[in-house]
This record gives sequence, C-alpha cells and structure tokens, in this order.
Amino acid sequence: MSSHGEKTCVLVQLFSLFGALRLQVRTRNSDQKLMKVNWSDLCILIVDDDAYLRSSLADLLEMQGAIVAQAEHGGKALEILKNQKISLVVSDIKMPVLGGVDLLKAIRSQNSKTPAVILITGESSYSEQEILKLGGNGVIRKPFDIPTFFDRIEDLFLRSQAA
Repeated sequence: MSSHGEKTCVLVQLFSLFGALRLQVRTRNSDQKLMKVNWSDLCILIVDDDAYLRSSLADLLEMQGAIVAQAEHGGKALEILKNQKISLVVSDIKMPVLGGVDLLKAIRSQNSKTPAVILITGESSYSEQEILKLGGNGVIRKPFDIPTFFDRIEDLFLRSQAA
C-alpha cells in the first residue's frame, strides 16, 4: 500500500483467448503458402463437452471459411453425421454420454470414411497408435497452439483425401 503522495503503478494486461487466436489466424491468412486447403470446401464437425473450446475452435475455423457444426458429445455428433455431409470430425476423447473413442468406433462401424481426428491429453488412456488402429486419421495433443492445430488439420485432411 502506498502512502499519500507516492505513486503506485499497476499494470493490468487483459486479453481474450479469442482475440489472441484471431490475430494468429489473420497472420496465417496473410502467408498464402501456409494455406494448403480450400477451407470453404470443408464442413467440419467439432465435438467437445467444453463449450468454450468448442465454440472458439468453431469461430476460428469459420474465420478461415469452413462451415462448422458443433456437438457437445458423441451422441449428438452421430445425429449430425446422419443429417449432414461432414468433411472432417474433430473430437475430444473424453466426454459424457459418448466419448471420442466410442464415437470413432460408431463412425467406422457404419463404414464411413469420414476423416476423424481425436484430441487427447497426456493423461489419456489411449495412445496415438491405438487411435489409428481404431480407424482414427490422427491425434492432436492438448494443449495445442492454433498454428499447430491448423497445420495438423490441413495435413490430416489432405492425407485422408489422397488415400
């Protein structure tokens, strides 16, 4: 506590995650050589029980031009997959009702070739190799930075299209 006549300087730095992410996306858009995919051709389904993460990723993908559908668990994702043409599924591994692994199994049991990427943490009981054996097209480890997220999504989508 400062006494009368002394100056106290307090620096408060506030920024929103969304604002910081938007800046990174703008940076990516300005460097066309990084853009490998025509995002406006994609309809991406984001499946995560964390509403903030889900909507933030959806906003970022929409800023790139993608059409985005959202679901808070695998059960809702399966409903969306029945009614919409989805180019790529990005799903968290651990969710209530129907988690990412069970969602992946359900997608593959319907003989769907829709590319699916699973978001995992270091605490996950599944390894990347196990996810791939179950029919996943890739894994993205949380936490991730946005440029890495976009690079992985682009690479996985392009690889799945070439197969």
